[in-house]
Amino acid sequence: MENSSQKVRYRLTKNERLHSGKLIDKLFAEGKRRVAGCLVANYMVLENSDLPAHVQMMAVVPKKRFKRAVHRNLLKRRIREAYRLNKHELHKHLKNSGKRIIVAFVYRQNEILSYQEIEKSVIAILKHLKSV
Repeated sequence: MENSSQKVRYRLTKNERLHSGKLIDKLFAEGKRRVAGCLVANYMVLENSDLPAHVQMMAVVPKKRFKRAVHRNLLKRRIREAYRLNKHELHKHLKNSGKRIIVAFVYRQNEILSYQEIEKSVIAILKHLKSV
């Protein structure tokens, strides 16, 4: 039987979603940016924070580029899914270091890309965040 602390959980809980208006404003005003493929990641490392999770994320698809909500929602689902399946190394690293990160994945293409292309961009950003 596996120890529950070693078990990999493939969930994206409510605590892992960034929804605080104050934090979002602070992230876009003072955070750093990283471009990878079809995504731009705005991120901020918080040293002494009482966030409920080590990483809080949000997916943003501009209405200016995609007028139809169906398309925006599709792309946000793809971003969240790629993050959900690849977040574990970053979580493990942050748990050991005691840091907290908030990140917004902003889609920057004008056309709908495949899940595989979005996943490559998310993985590249997660690797960068691990080295921060």
